[in-house]
Amino acid sequence: MASGGSSTKDLLNDFDERVRRFSPVVIFLMTEIHDCRKDSQATPETFSGNLRKLTEKCSAIQALPVFQTACPVLPGSVPERESYFLNYMLAIHKIAKLQGIPLIDHTQYWLENPNKHSFWMSNEIYPNEDGHREFAYFLLKELGQLDVNSPAQRITFLIAG
Repeated sequence: MASGGSSTKDLLNDFDERVRRFSPVVIFLMTEIHDCRKDSQATPETFSGNLRKLTEKCSAIQALPVFQTACPVLPGSVPERESYFLNYMLAIHKIAKLQGIPLIDHTQYWLENPNKHSFWMSNEIYPNEDGHREFAYFLLKELGQLDVNSPAQRITFLIAG
């Protein structure tokens, strides 16, 4: 369940409402964008601790956590986030490796496609509908579930101007 402006601390505090009540089997976590800014109270160490606590909460309800990194902010646009972003992505990698948690590395995928960022972003931080489609595409690809011949996975949006 997405919630704009939320941090790992918010998710921990609202875990029952946002997650537990649905009795999930798998939980895809992508929460770092609001933790990784200059004025955040979540240092990379605090963020890592919050990720550990989230995995404990997932285990307590017998759900598999799957970490996801975020799309990078547009270069040069939001220095209060940009200079901190990769440290938080590295924290996700580290916790995933230490705890054996599956990881979908959207950050790396987006960094490998820098010429598409302006097409995939609605502003400096957030993806638009094309960016969300890329998230879904890459997620399905990484899970081994991408079928380009499936009508459900060949949705094309035409935008008239």
